Amino acid sequence: MWQDIIDSKADSAILGFFLNMPERTFSVLEISKHLRQRPAKVIGSLSKLAEADLIKSFSKKGKRYYFLNEPLTPIEYRSRISYLKENPEALQLFLQKYNKLKQDSIFCANKNIQSENVVGDRLFRCQKCEDSFDLEKCDEVNRATFGFDGVSSQDVDFFGPMQLCYEGFSIFGQYNCVSTILCHYSHDAFYSEYCISSHHLFGCISLHHKEYAIFNKQYTKEEYLKLKAKIVDHMKKTGEWGEFFPVTSSPFPYNITVAQRYYPLSKEQIETKGWHYETAAEGEEEEYEGAFEVLPADTTSMDSSVVGKVFKCEKTGRPYQMIRQEYDYLHSRSMPLPRVHPDIRNERRMERRNPQALFQSSCGRCGKATQGSFDPAKKQNIYCPGCYQRCVINQPQASDQPVSIA
Repeated sequence: MWQDIIDSKADSAILGFFLNMPERTFSVLEISKHLRQRPAKVIGSLSKLAEADLIKSFSKKGKRYYFLNEPLTPIEYRSRISYLKENPEALQLFLQKYNKLKQDSIFCANKNIQSENVVGDRLFRCQKCEDSFDLEKCDEVNRATFGFDGVSSQDVDFFGPMQLCYEGFSIFGQYNCVSTILCHYSHDAFYSEYCISSHHLFGCISLHHKEYAIFNKQYTKEEYLKLKAKIVDHMKKTGEWGEFFPVTSSPFPYNITVAQRYYPLSKEQIETKGWHYETAAEGEEEEYEGAFEVLPADTTSMDSSVVGKVFKCEKTGRPYQMIRQEYDYLHSRSMPLPRVHPDIRNERRMERRNPQALFQSSCGRCGKATQGSFDPAKKQNIYCPGCYQRCVINQPQASDQPVSIA
């Protein structure tokens, strides 16, 4: 629920980004089995953290039982965690100290690992990729996000094994496709949606195991190729060929879609482009006239009777419910129940993640120009990859001092 790309998860729940084989994780960002190290970027978790045993620590590789960059014994570590679980005020103080630690920490300009000739961020085992983010094992894939095993493709988002694809979304097992949405295990498909295990389609929707079809009508191979050539020729004259489906065809206002999360635009920008903008506040239609349940200060001991009851978001006032899976996961780990609407929790997680955009900055150590997804306006201490490797990975940081939570 509310996650982006969770792969082969085991006992993982709620709000994750680009996870690969995680276990017993909660509200985390970017954990991968391929990094060959225990995940050190654990965000917002008060669980047992079986994989990392780290809590709000930075730049720790191969470490266990760290708390705000302070090394602890296993007993001390678990004592600190128990104290935070039982004391909401201490948790808030802890988060404040964590944010200060984060502001003072050193960050690598980009997280491109085992990659060559790439421009982007969070690229793993990629080569010749430009303006791309969150990719794994891709070759010559440009202007792409969230995918793996892609070859010679461009302007694609959320994909698995694919080759020679252009302008598409949710592309898995596809070859030689243009402007497709969810046409898995298909090839030679053009301007089609939700067509599975099919080939040689043009302008088709929801076909399975079909071939040589235009607008869902079956043709012979010769008829298909002749009519397709005429359509493509016409689209080239109108300037439509090679362009994705226009935003104006979407039934949803731009500002309430996932696009607004990754590429936020103002009302003026959206309307200038001629796109639809929802003027009513998101969630305004959620009218609720019944009574709200009230969460106590300590929610870890609440029983399952809270499932299905309606609570009031402490930030927006919107109603929300606790579902069984969410309660079971949190309760089994003695974690507090959420006090805000799921959308607000998602927004907070998004705020912690770097945008899918590139910024120019200067290395805080050598002064060399470097590029990454850290917004210079946040004034974080950014090192180029070379300095980060020498000064942070290979050597202890000057910031490796314990931070008191007293």
